[in-house]
Amino acid sequence: MDFGSIILDLLFFTKTGFISITGISKKLKENGFSGDYKNTYTKIMQLEKEDLILIKKIGKSNIISLNYANSKTISRLASIELLKKIDFLEKNTSFEKILLELLNIDSDCILMSNPQKNFNLNRIELLALTKNPLITLKKCGIISKKFSIRIDCLALKNNDFLKLLNANNQTILSFFSNKLILTNQEYFFELTSNTFFEKKLIKKEYYLNDLNESELRYNLSKYGYSEFGKEEKTKELCFEEIIISTLLTGTARQKTALTKLLNENEFNPELIIFLSKKYLDQNDVKKIIKNKKLENLLKVIYC
Repeated sequence: MDFGSIILDLLFFTKTGFISITGISKKLKENGFSGDYKNTYTKIMQLEKEDLILIKKIGKSNIISLNYANSKTISRLASIELLKKIDFLEKNTSFEKILLELLNIDSDCILMSNPQKNFNLNRIELLALTKNPLITLKKCGIISKKFSIRIDCLALKNNDFLKLLNANNQTILSFFSNKLILTNQEYFFELTSNTFFEKKLIKKEYYLNDLNESELRYNLSKYGYSEFGKEEKTKELCFEEIIISTLLTGTARQKTALTKLLNENEFNPELIIFLSKKYLDQNDVKKIIKNKKLENLLKVIYC
């Protein structure tokens, strides 16, 4: 990719693009590029003239963001993804047959997370936007067995995806920091442009198995579970994440309460299934199988 495309790609998910020129230079260095400030500044000024980015003066810093109001920005981002896809296929020729199978899945868009790292470990992590998540998961299971590769797929309807994205859901945001959009690249950016233009989504760094006792207690209390003890409000997890975190690190009493919490709270079943397969083994997952929303999905991923 050319230097301008590299900057645009980095801008896509760096607090959704709100970053200074110095910050962009730093990110470039972190990703293996020179990060020379002068060259970065010159290219950014050129991108502004092309109306692909917006520059806003805040204090002494120039804050940069992508200009989603310009349709050319969306087209440019889509073309960058196509170039990344070609590059990935050239480096991983064995993925081509798998991709052909994925293209046969009825979906609006399929995105890979950490593609090279995961593929080197003989696994694929997907975000699939689809009208029927259950059928999509079944087809991913078939592809997984056919090519003897692990596939972890988060299959979501478009409305559910946008709801989670607008809620700053950390699992969704984690897909974007190192992504490869396999299908319908322009559609993806059109679908998400309003959210990225209007919101400042920030990815938080935490793991579901690193909550201490008081942090876990606080998150459980948000959804109706009460227990004596100090509560520490330092890590905010969504309901789906706290279910998995409790199964990973919670007490026996807390784990027993999960069935009740699942029955009393609204949640996205596909997200719980994705997280459960990613973090837990089959025996642990059986502890939440009593919920009707999860039964069919659990049967698919552990058939």
